[in-house]
Amino acid sequence: MTDISSDLPPLGHLGYIVTDLAASVEGFRRLMGIHAFRVYDYEPLRAWADGRELRPCRLRIAIGSLRDRTKIELIQPLEGDTPQARFLREKGPGLHHLAFYSAGYDQWRERFAAQGAAILFEAEVEDAVNGYRRSFYAQASGAAAVVEISEIARKRK
Repeated sequence: MTDISSDLPPLGHLGYIVTDLAASVEGFRRLMGIHAFRVYDYEPLRAWADGRELRPCRLRIAIGSLRDRTKIELIQPLEGDTPQARFLREKGPGLHHLAFYSAGYDQWRERFAAQGAAILFEAEVEDAVNGYRRSFYAQASGAAAVVEISEIARKRK
């Protein structure tokens, strides 16, 4: 077995699940000095969790950057039995995942699956700001955190 961590793409963001996005944004502004958050509703074209299609699936997301450019993603589940909503119910708010951005989405998904990691969530989304992109959450047995691979967005023809 090859060690996936040896060639992961650069870290994209740290993902936190929260109960109140506005309060969490204010907390990160006050405590960590993040003043510019981009807030949007995330409604994927298609989403899957544990191998089944999710309908509905709606999250409110805020993205901000620390001074060293590390991005922080805050996610408030709004609708659907999503992995994010389950995490909040079972564990409460907190750090949920480490995200890496890659143009090689399919290759990374295959590598994680071949390593025996569970694919917990997968989504396709398209919007006017970012374009089309896919992402998945993977978790290895016994791992404390989830890894997200997020496709670098592109405009579709």
